[in-house]
Amino acid sequence: MIDNKLFISSDTKVDYFLYYDTLNEKIEKINYNKLIKNSLDISKILYDENYIFLISLTGDIVKLDRKELLITDVKILYNRRIIGADIKDNKLYLLNKDDENIKIARVTILDVSDLKQIKELSIGPVRNTMPQDIFIYK
Repeated sequence: MIDNKLFISSDTKVDYFLYYDTLNEKIEKINYNKLIKNSLDISKILYDENYIFLISLTGDIVKLDRKELLITDVKILYNRRIIGADIKDNKLYLLNKDDENIKIARVTILDVSDLKQIKELSIGPVRNTMPQDIFIYK
């Protein structure tokens, strides 16, 4: 629930996002407007004071303006599966796995203002287990 709007993860076959406006009691949609070319499988929705981020398992990150609910930026982590995400101090932390080497997990850190990569860390398996989510202690 963000600003009295309940965001609903959409089906991979549609070209829009859905949310339920609790004040007006109706379902609204946000069209992709040709900015997003791939089918999305939204696994995480994060937000800060200015933006909402829709994170897809497919490696896509969609940034919405929080006030206008317009798509302002899209970034793709190619050949990656994003399995966890968190946000802190204007940084988006993405836990992802490489499609080619699934034994290595990565934490990709992006600047929320422009979605440019700041840093990337590799995490190997620990006792044959892989991390499944990321949580930034605030």
